[in-house]
Amino acid sequence: APGYQEHAADWMCSKAIEYAQHTSLMCFGAEGWREHVERECDALLTEFDFDGLYVDHWFITRHCNNPRHGCGGYLGRFVTDGYHDFAKRLRRVVASHTDGNGIMLLNSNNLISSTNLSWFDMRLLGENNNPLVLPGETIVSTWNGKRQGVQSSIMWRQYQDPVDMLNFCATFGFSLRLRKSWDNSRIFDDWASADPGDPRSELGFNRIYWELLRFFEVDRARRFSALDSREIISLARPGSQVTAFARDGRLMVHLGFLMTQDSSALAWSDRPVISDTLGIHLPESLGLKAGVRYRVVDLIGGRYLDGRSYSLKELQKIPVSLTLGVARILLVAPEQKKSHLAYFRGADRVEAQSGAGKMTFLITAVEGSPITLYLDTRGEEYRSLTPGITRQQPRGDFVAFSGFVPADRKVVLAR
Repeated sequence: APGYQEHAADWMCSKAIEYAQHTSLMCFGAEGWREHVERECDALLTEFDFDGLYVDHWFITRHCNNPRHGCGGYLGRFVTDGYHDFAKRLRRVVASHTDGNGIMLLNSNNLISSTNLSWFDMRLLGENNNPLVLPGETIVSTWNGKRQGVQSSIMWRQYQDPVDMLNFCATFGFSLRLRKSWDNSRIFDDWASADPGDPRSELGFNRIYWELLRFFEVDRARRFSALDSREIISLARPGSQVTAFARDGRLMVHLGFLMTQDSSALAWSDRPVISDTLGIHLPESLGLKAGVRYRVVDLIGGRYLDGRSYSLKELQKIPVSLTLGVARILLVAPEQKKSHLAYFRGADRVEAQSGAGKMTFLITAVEGSPITLYLDTRGEEYRSLTPGITRQQPRGDFVAFSGFVPADRKVVLAR
């Protein structure tokens, strides 16, 4: 509007909007605006019991060329100092209202300077660009949570393929949020009709991915990112990525042969399959032990990767096959000589006990929730003694027992 620049400072201090919890967008280089936003956020957290703040990344302000706050002659640049001060002010407000336990979430694309990210805990990515077509160098330089000190959560828009996005997230071990449905009724129809075991559907893979993270308790595991841990664990071919979670002498390994812009439109049946080699180069640093032999489980396929067991040295060269854009999730666990629980879905934790021809499983989960136990029975026959828990049709290398968590949270099987 005419005269806006000349009077903006006066308008920002007017009683009509000060503490009205309404803030117009301005350049981050304008110190008066930063002070105003700080006061507004302080007022909001005083009035409401919020746990933190969400900051949208308004990168359109990079086009400011007002010399009054340092932007003259710098059209197209980010006001790094202003953004840094802005984030610092908001962090101070959040900390003062949450005893230092609040969280800062930033929604940004890959253009923002990493010098500003230290003030945020979580970064929401993928909304304003398509990660599936980004160069590998961009992913490494802008999405590396360890280097930047902020973790990334991924979301996607309607122009991105949802299943490919999920596979992308799984490959790198990124957190993700469900895709915002542009037809709000459709997501409920999809949820009702989706096969929870079909990794080629959006909701099917969502369920599988989150269940496997839950099974392995990744919140208690150490993460070795594909972005900066190649000396510890890697795939041999360029373009292949691996991320590992390590806990209690076991590994959950995520593998992927990434999409490119030229191949993102390929149907699954037309996607190329390549042979690669997974190398666990420093197994001791991942908590694996010498003298123990390990089996590798394909957690999505429900079978062993192959028919062999591995020593620590042999784990440095594990043959694997990868399909373009499709994540594989493997479990590396000590070999068992008796019938045992290989993995499970639908619970936070399962404690297995055996003896007198029975296997008893103590379930940590909500009563009535669906659960599936996958057993390597070593050729022995088991039946369920728990009402509502039934044996499923054979699938892969494991025997599956499914049903709903009983009131006593105990499942008993007998030979």
